[in-house]
Amino acid sequence: MFRLAIRSVRQKPGRLILTAIAVALGVSLVAATFTFTSALRAGFAELFNDIYAATDVVVEVDPATQVDSGDSFEPGEPIFSTEDVASVAGVDGVEIAAGTVQVTAVILPENDSIPPSFGPTQMFNWYGDPRVDLSTVVDGRAPEADDEIVMDVDGVTSLGYAMGDSVRVSTDAGVENFTLVGTVRFGEDNSLQGAVLAYVTNAAAQAIQGQPGYASITVVTAEGADNAAVAKAIDEVLPEGTRAITGEAKAQEQIAQLGTFLDFINVFAVAFGLIALFVGAYIIVNTFRIIVTQRTREFGLLRAIGATGRQVRSTVLLEALIVGLVGSTIGIAVGYVLALGAAGLVRVLGADILGTLTLPITAIGWSYILGLLVTLGAALAPAIHASSISPMAALREAATDSRKPLGRRNVVGGALLLLGAVAVVIGLYTSVVKPYIYVGVGALLLVLGATLLAAQVLVPLAYGLRGVLTKWMGIDGKLAANNIRREPRRSSNTAAAIMIGVMLLALTSTFTESLKSSLTSQFQQFHAQFVVFGGQGPIPQGAIDLLAADPNVDVVSIMGVDSVEFDGKDYAATAVDTETIDATIDVPTEPSLGELNGGVYVDPIIQKLGVEVGDEVTLTGNEGTVTLTVTGTYPN
Repeated sequence: MFRLAIRSVRQKPGRLILTAIAVALGVSLVAATFTFTSALRAGFAELFNDIYAATDVVVEVDPATQVDSGDSFEPGEPIFSTEDVASVAGVDGVEIAAGTVQVTAVILPENDSIPPSFGPTQMFNWYGDPRVDLSTVVDGRAPEADDEIVMDVDGVTSLGYAMGDSVRVSTDAGVENFTLVGTVRFGEDNSLQGAVLAYVTNAAAQAIQGQPGYASITVVTAEGADNAAVAKAIDEVLPEGTRAITGEAKAQEQIAQLGTFLDFINVFAVAFGLIALFVGAYIIVNTFRIIVTQRTREFGLLRAIGATGRQVRSTVLLEALIVGLVGSTIGIAVGYVLALGAAGLVRVLGADILGTLTLPITAIGWSYILGLLVTLGAALAPAIHASSISPMAALREAATDSRKPLGRRNVVGGALLLLGAVAVVIGLYTSVVKPYIYVGVGALLLVLGATLLAAQVLVPLAYGLRGVLTKWMGIDGKLAANNIRREPRRSSNTAAAIMIGVMLLALTSTFTESLKSSLTSQFQQFHAQFVVFGGQGPIPQGAIDLLAADPNVDVVSIMGVDSVEFDGKDYAATAVDTETIDATIDVPTEPSLGELNGGVYVDPIIQKLGVEVGDEVTLTGNEGTVTLTVTGTYPN
């Protein structure tokens, strides 16, 4: 039977080409996304390994005691004192304990024009040992005076500086000038994923920071020391809320955090791939129904010479397996080409954030699983139908007449529509756990129900259109109408594939326009001509001062967004400059934002908790706890 299936595919491949294409299209999206995210994961894994794997032990704030900002590179608070560094240095097995200062700063381009590869600035204090700095001097020398700076070799080029130039650095204290005295290479190949790396002296870094102390401590252990044991010993001398972790463990922790985000992207890719394959399943079902109908006598002859129904069913499923394998393989190849194109586009845009682009095992596995699962699942019903035909009935002319009553189909379709509607209502309008599951399952049931009921709709529609089609297209139109009446199931399946495609197009267009309308309405509230967003942490005060000093700028109004805790739950909070906010943004608050008067405005979500104007609310954030009076409201 396997040889028979192979021969059938080889003799008439044309009838299965459309099926293979349908499989390949859905699979290619999954393969492309998994390949691209794998390269992205590899690029950042290389970066994290360069940062932490060469470090024996890292002393830092315990993540369990602070709110996650979502930015692995945001400068930390200087919580370690010089005494803490000395205590760590005194632990057995520690060769070097170096306090690390990472400052909030932006190196401005030499000619004020933003280059294509302009990335965030990472500025640290220079220690003088490659095991601590993770960088080596390539040209010039290390910073010695407090007004000197070194930059990575790629950052110097991208920002347009040369040795001896005055480098402008925007900090919280303003715009400061440093003399470029050297260039450094980070790790072995300066793989910074688009960031700009710079170092200044320890005194200069702490001056820019505005207060003494260190955000972390880098530890180099003595030769032969057990890093895990040293980290455990360091924990005993650290202040509360901090920890010591080996560099290798820290690198894996950072990679795992990034992997969690990339896994969400892969989940969406699998979901969209399933949708594409779900649409293709209708084509696959129709294709194999036609194949079974065309080969009814062939299958009947097989049954007559002794083939069992199971063998006939296996033959059809083997053909589907071959088509699924071919379609999935083509889809994987196309997906890899798409990933190559996306990677090339990223590099053209100047973002060097990808590692080696290889086809991961997960991409191959998911591609074949989805492709084969959908192909075999779609071919199952036609295969069962083929195996149920008796040998004698298959040899008669009437054997090709597949018309059956639509009663059972209509009942099932109506039930699926009802269940789908109930599931969607539950997901949208009730307080259930994970409502998106109800909405997704409900939408799927609605589509399946509409597909089954479409056969009932097409029959009277074909009757009504037969005259019009005959007048317009002659005998071809008449035959088309008669074919729909004779095979309403096959016609409804074909129409369902088109229906789902149009539905997805309408869904995408509606969502896009709704999102566009929502964002447009939000930005229409701005009277400002430009909006500047912080790319990494808060915008340095120096950058704000630089904008305000520009003679072409009339008003600069600052705004901050963060998460605060109220009544045991986290909510978004926005801080504004009341003196300038009314000149730059129009929010329908009551009263206006300019009359905030040191209080807080609450939206309908907080108002539903029973909070009214005049009440006091206690908010807890990263900087502490504050009690404010509710002085106004604003719409959600």
